[in-house]
Amino acid sequence: MKKYATLLLAILVVSSAFLNFLPHQNYKYPLHVDEWVHFQFSNHLSNNSPLYLGGEVYSLEGGFHFLLATLNSLGISYLIMFTFFASLVTILICLGVFILARKLFGETAALFSVLFVVLLKSTVALLGPVFLVPMAVGLFFIPVAVYLVHIKSSAWVLILSSTLIIHPPTALALLLLINTQFITEKKFNAKNILLQGLSGLIALPFYLPFFFERGADSVNALSFTIISGALFIPSFLGYFITAIIAAGIYFSTSKKKYFIAASSLVLLFFIILFYKFKIEFFLPYRRTLMYLFIIFAISFGLGCAEIISLFRSKKIKIIITIILSVLILVFSLPQKLESNSPIYHIINEEDFRALSYIKENTPEESIVLADPWKSNAITPIAERQVYSRIVQGPSRESEAKNEQARIFFANNCQDTAFLEQNNISVIYGKCSSQNLQEVYPNVHRFQSAAAS
Repeated sequence: MKKYATLLLAILVVSSAFLNFLPHQNYKYPLHVDEWVHFQFSNHLSNNSPLYLGGEVYSLEGGFHFLLATLNSLGISYLIMFTFFASLVTILICLGVFILARKLFGETAALFSVLFVVLLKSTVALLGPVFLVPMAVGLFFIPVAVYLVHIKSSAWVLILSSTLIIHPPTALALLLLINTQFITEKKFNAKNILLQGLSGLIALPFYLPFFFERGADSVNALSFTIISGALFIPSFLGYFITAIIAAGIYFSTSKKKYFIAASSLVLLFFIILFYKFKIEFFLPYRRTLMYLFIIFAISFGLGCAEIISLFRSKKIKIIITIILSVLILVFSLPQKLESNSPIYHIINEEDFRALSYIKENTPEESIVLADPWKSNAITPIAERQVYSRIVQGPSRESEAKNEQARIFFANNCQDTAFLEQNNISVIYGKCSSQNLQEVYPNVHRFQSAAAS
């Protein structure tokens, strides 16, 4: 690898980590409800803290929670993980994309592929590398697995089985992609089919409790509730960037490397299912977009490299490279920076201190009533059950309980019968009731008549 390429790769990787850290610059807490949920599950494993609504809930993303719980058991706090580790995963994604693109199309294409990842936007709907979520790990696994298949290494079996227990939707996408690769590279044979079966067998013990618990209803777990509208890809990525991607797909087919075009079509098929029929099964629409963007990163890199190669003079090539890079940054960097703004801030420092007080000064079996939005942070930080919370998708039961919570606070917390009926002993929020004892700013204790 040439020295200039190493230097440029280092600059791009550091830039990507920095850009994805910006939302945490003045905020040390998770940025998304999904992150708080993973925090809760992981803390349940490592410290036996309760889940939001108590009991035992099985998660198909348990491999991710086990990973975080293991790191926490080694002394790394969850707040450190959710502040810094998204940037670490971003670095891994950049390196995975670079290795794959360099193997397929050379160093110039690989560097521009990484630039695409650097400028790739994350949103609260699509997620992305800004967030520490299982899908972000999957975005790293995809180029690594494709690379291993390309070099005829069977190690992709371990990648696939790991993905199956960390993020099943990514595993399903990976199955589509590697089988598309087997077909386009004429490797679709009995051996590779058996190796895929082996991946499933490795992951099967993790799924058995879920299958036993859910039975025939297990299939329904692979369907997804539609909670966002369709996204127009050229508008999201930018028309200039999209044109380069299209050029890259054309050049890849002209080089008789059909994987990029074929895999793009396969993923677009599932996206079109949502566009036309509002169907989300096996692969959620929003996640499929991110998988597609990883493939697009490779075609984008090739498109840039082929545009530069149109010129013979070395000096002109350098000039074109600079001009092309500047244009890419001009069209995409402002949008990347802007995308870091509309991100959730569920709690602030004052909330954190209050939740820490609840953790240290209330019985472990306490149930906390709070604003349903802030309740997403209560169980991870205070390690107490909550009465209700705003969940990631539509839920009639959750919405009904959230409405009851809002009515309680709107009536100045006077309804003690409601508290007794639901075994609520801690209230976090602004209250004006003689039946409650304020033990810390906005933290109130309630003792039922039966308990007294």
